[in-house]
Amino acid sequence: MMNAVAPSEFVDPAVAAGRLPPGGWWEHWEYRPGPVAPLPAHAHAEYQIGLTGPFPGEHRYRGAWHLAPPGALSVIHAGETHMPSARRCLPQAASYTMFFFPAGVFGGAPGRNGEPFFPPVVTCEPARRAFAALHRALAGGASALGVDERAQRALAWLLRFRVDGGPRRAVARAGAEHTAVRRAKRLLREDCGADVTLPELAARCGVSATHLSRVFHRDVGITLAAFQLQVRVEHARALLLAGTPLARAAADAGFSDQSHFTRAFRRLHGVTPARYAPGPRERKNVQDEPAGRAQGTAPDEHVRPDPTPRP
Repeated sequence: MMNAVAPSEFVDPAVAAGRLPPGGWWEHWEYRPGPVAPLPAHAHAEYQIGLTGPFPGEHRYRGAWHLAPPGALSVIHAGETHMPSARRCLPQAASYTMFFFPAGVFGGAPGRNGEPFFPPVVTCEPARRAFAALHRALAGGASALGVDERAQRALAWLLRFRVDGGPRRAVARAGAEHTAVRRAKRLLREDCGADVTLPELAARCGVSATHLSRVFHRDVGITLAAFQLQVRVEHARALLLAGTPLARAAADAGFSDQSHFTRAFRRLHGVTPARYAPGPRERKNVQDEPAGRAQGTAPDEHVRPDPTPRP
């Protein structure tokens, strides 16, 4: 039997993160070989598009495991629960760049509720180059116009792989989400800092507490408490990237103290909030590193011309 790995033995990844206008954000993760901490199933209100590095990635989504080969894009639709890799040890170094776009970013392209559907994994070299160019622009401090142009180009390539109408099973599942579930998600997002009880939330959703708890877990795949915790962490994460001090971000998101927030953040993201979004003193130390590595890219990537053809 394999011995369990103690939390202190996990290899902490290096991470760079920042805002991606309008209303999104990006992350670049670099892992060394060795044990990695398991991350729980979770959902984002945004589209999540991942660019796989030289080592394959995998994720569980829509009831199946999906392997993303090197250079592939993984696509998680807004609001859908997924779980990162089941690997507990990496045999070699790995890197992944994640882009989070607001649900309305595609501007009413064909699909359910005006949003397009995509396959879980997209393999396309021009699309890879387009998202890699977007990452270089974001990490290299490009102008807002330069970022916008690269983002539009990358999304245009992704739209070529949309599945109009979406897979029938996915459409049926999404459309069947209980009205009370949608209302509960909205209420928890609108006031994530409120210490609401289950009977209070159920009353505002027009159902019994038992019924709301059951249908929420059935439709979303996680409990109400787990969803609320994730919403609070994501709210605080956005505040941190906007420059809010850690203690204030934790309090605004509804955490009882900073240590509680740090534990929840690390469990969901695999690193502490201080490492994810360093404050002014830590950020100065990061900026002293060689150009490129501080932003999770190779030093020469900042001057590499954009080879992506327009779709």
